Amino acid sequence: MDGMIASVVCGLFAVLFAFVAKRRIETGSILASSEPGMGSGQTTREKYPIFFWFWNIQLIGVTLIFGTVAIMCLAEAVGITHFSNTLEGQHAQD
Repeated sequence: MDGMIASVVCGLFAVLFAFVAKRRIETGSILASSEPGMGSGQTTREKYPIFFWFWNIQLIGVTLIFGTVAIMCLAEAVGITHFSNTLEGQHAQD
């Protein structure tokens, strides 16, 4: 049961980060105002393109990591894999 809860939580975080990355790439900001960059005259994408894409790559990476962890937790909970038993067995032999 704990694996299912962890899987759902990690899956929700993956969806959240994917939504943030998608919104940021499309609009140049997370808030997606109708007039991007209002007040400063430029969006973050225009002012600091290297940092803008570096942050987007980080968001995409954390999305993939959380998605992978969610799949691994689900596989553990369903019984397809047994990561915890394997790790405990290795430590018992040492």
